[in-house]
Amino acid sequence: MTSRSARIAPDVFIDDLQRETLPEAVRVLATAFRANPLNRAVIQASPEACERANRFSMQALLPVAIRHGRVRVAVRAEAMAGVAVSVGPGRFPLPAPPWIPRWRAAFGQGLRVSARWGEVFDALSAAHAIEPHWYLASLGVEPGSQRTGIGSALMEDWIRSVDSEGMPAYLETDSAANVRFYEGFGFRVRREVEVLGIPIWLLWRAAEGSPGRAARGPGVQ
Repeated sequence: MTSRSARIAPDVFIDDLQRETLPEAVRVLATAFRANPLNRAVIQASPEACERANRFSMQALLPVAIRHGRVRVAVRAEAMAGVAVSVGPGRFPLPAPPWIPRWRAAFGQGLRVSARWGEVFDALSAAHAIEPHWYLASLGVEPGSQRTGIGSALMEDWIRSVDSEGMPAYLETDSAANVRFYEGFGFRVRREVEVLGIPIWLLWRAAEGSPGRAARGPGVQ
């Protein structure tokens, strides 16, 4: 996938995450997922406490994703509004963060929370698609910008790049509402698993032009 920026509206554009704006990406993802079912099941705290814990994990994980994966951000009126983290074929799982940020995240979140995230990682890794594919690890939009087209714009940007390589794509979601959103981009539920009592939908999108490719329908923006 080549690096490029894309303007999707007069005040919105999408580009690769730069290291100088890493703190903003941490903030966006920490707030975007603070009320998600799996996030709450792992952290077992209020949305505000979940957001604080998320910041520690994102501070450790995003620098690794920049080096070994692809991180795209949507900026509206000079403020970051959404982040998409993806991993290319053969690159899942990403390398572990270095020891210092890993321990900082573990103690910042709490050792029990870190252990539960380990359980989640092991369960989802065991169910992960084995065919070569692009993997959408995270797509988050800050609460104030949700349902304004930011998530759809990030998906369109990512799907164009995936299709340009002729590759299939894979993702997971813990939100039934998001299943319909992703189905609007050609994904179909391949399997459903349960992790820490939370249902997780595993979705697959066949490569452009393949016999298994489903027709696209309208997504939720």
